Amino acid sequence: MSLQDQVALVTGASSGIGAAVARHLGRANAKVVLAARNQSALARVAREVVALGGQALIQPTDVRDATQCQRLIQRAQEQWGRLDILINNAGLGFSNPVGQLDPDEVRQQIETNLLGVIWCSNAAVPLMRQQRSGTIINIGSVAGRIGMPTTSVYSATKFGLDGFTQSLHSEVAAHGIDVVLLNPGFVATDFSRRASRGGPDDRLRPGPELTADEVALAVMRLIEHPQRQQVISWHYRLITGVQRFAPGVVAQILARVGRRIAG
Repeated sequence: MSLQDQVALVTGASSGIGAAVARHLGRANAKVVLAARNQSALARVAREVVALGGQALIQPTDVRDATQCQRLIQRAQEQWGRLDILINNAGLGFSNPVGQLDPDEVRQQIETNLLGVIWCSNAAVPLMRQQRSGTIINIGSVAGRIGMPTTSVYSATKFGLDGFTQSLHSEVAAHGIDVVLLNPGFVATDFSRRASRGGPDDRLRPGPELTADEVALAVMRLIEHPQRQQVISWHYRLITGVQRFAPGVVAQILARVGRRIAG
């Protein structure tokens, strides 16, 4: 797959899924805009992108800030004149039962996982409409299809992302813009380890851990062949299918999981 002359922007690009996506874009000879808060980590990923055959531009960005998101899109346009692919990957999660929620952690999750996607998309859509082309891939989660114990706020942001993605698709499809929601299950990254805090829920996953590269490959496939939504892998497609057609069964299973976590 070649993305020669295509401009792709990845948020949360300093590590994990975002860095893996950036490397795959580099292999595809894309021009990659890397956004995250950690400038030194972005610089390291940028060197990898260039070594793999792509071009890289770093723009330190806090996606919780609408003004910074606007500036991010402007930098892509100033550098390369267009934006073909926006991958809204920046995310944050904390595991805590309701009743023990920390207000700062709640706010950070909502502002990063949901508002960050909204602000970046809001800044990118006018440029894509002008081009009459573009692809927006939002990185959701199986937690946006099934509410798991101790991740209520994270799940709420990902359920909200599903609604935003559907609405955005209905607004921009006529302008030649594809909008995609990719829902991975648990991914073996520092993000997942921080989110679980190493608690008992860390051992009660409904499927195996995915690697960041597996998710990145799914992103690359969706760039080439966009779909409205996709769940990876088959274990998670199975459980989300059961949730859709027999929600009571999943609810009973998760209630048992919740009781085990509560001890």
